[in-house]
Amino acid sequence: MQSNKSKIEQIIADSLSRHKEQRREYTLFGKFFYLKEPFLGNIDVHGVIETLETSMPSHLFDEIDEVLVGDFDFLHERSLEAMYRRCNIRNKPDPKRKRFNREPCS
Repeated sequence: MQSNKSKIEQIIADSLSRHKEQRREYTLFGKFFYLKEPFLGNIDVHGVIETLETSMPSHLFDEIDEVLVGDFDFLHERSLEAMYRRCNIRNKPDPKRKRFNREPCS
């Protein structure tokens, strides 16, 4: 029989695990990074962000305010995979679409 202490520890561990799976807000070089919906596969977003921050120069993100990842109608309408729009990067990976489109900040 589990003691109360081990039950509480298990509840906390389960809660932390659920929080990690449901997390959608991160920072990338101090900029807001948001997942509109969770990925279909098991992707360690925190690990990917750490890899980017250690392998890329941070000045590449100087003109970016935020990164939004998700399925956006305006990308479908223009057959795009990603775009730089109003100082934001927005994307939905799809190998059949054009790679990138840039619009000036407004």
